[in-house]
Amino acid sequence: MFGDSGRSNVLFSVAIGAGLFMLAPALRPIVSGAAKPIVKSLIRIGLTAYETGREQAAELAEYAEDLVAEVRAELDQEREARVAEAGVPAPAAPEPAAGAQ
Repeated sequence: MFGDSGRSNVLFSVAIGAGLFMLAPALRPIVSGAAKPIVKSLIRIGLTAYETGREQAAELAEYAEDLVAEVRAELDQEREARVAEAGVPAPAAPEPAAGAQ
């Protein structure tokens, strides 16, 4: 579901790093001295928010996958019950689409 997120995270990180590298000479006087603790705090907040967002997205994806599995199991049970009542062979369950997880 989130297959391309790793690639986009890497590209985003590289872009940020390249931007900071180009701005480093101009930012150095600002970052040094009294502003350094403030900048470090802002970076800490950003990293914490990013990690929290990643964890929440992973939990949401897992929850959605669990729901899909539950619904598929319920559909299979309903299909088997109908077949048992009718006494006819069950149609094959649809296969997941190619590339689906």
